[in-house]
Amino acid sequence: MKHIALFVLTLAYPSMVSAQPSNQFLGLDLAGGWVSGGAVPGRPVNADPWVTTFNGWGVDGNVRVLRPWFGVAGTFSRTSGADYTLTSIAAGPRVTSPYFRYGFRGFAHGLAGIATLKSPSGFNDDSPTFTAGAGFDLGYFGRFQIDYVRQDLPGVEKNDVRATLGAVLPLCFRNCRSYGIDGLTVPAW
Repeated sequence: MKHIALFVLTLAYPSMVSAQPSNQFLGLDLAGGWVSGGAVPGRPVNADPWVTTFNGWGVDGNVRVLRPWFGVAGTFSRTSGADYTLTSIAAGPRVTSPYFRYGFRGFAHGLAGIATLKSPSGFNDDSPTFTAGAGFDLGYFGRFQIDYVRQDLPGVEKNDVRATLGAVLPLCFRNCRSYGIDGLTVPAW
């Protein structure tokens, strides 16, 4: 429950900083999509990777404050495979480039949080999780991300790679630069 509260707090951050002077930058990126990565415990060597890999969904929020390139990100994902469920929540700093001429921008982050593995027998195991990743947004709506994930759960690779393919909605509330390079401008904030 503490982890969900942390995630909600991360997404609610823009309203908390509204007391800042109106000349300070404020942006919010909301994203979500399909997440895949990591072999389920007990995976046979020649097994079908689609069935024995964790697949599911994830959501992501990034509050960019003070500077257009710096933000605090929070992620939540729930994936499953072979009757195992892996839930993770993490937060940390993210740097984001402006949108370039052809509607492309990059980002990189370092996140820390907790992952929970639920086995078919109902047993749960928790582990700290550390994520370092990067990705790019194409236009104002498409996102591709690749992450290195470090966690210590029984039967799950300690060092793993996770990929995310989804959508992003970048919003700019205050002190936006021209031509939409900070995201979609929300008027009168």
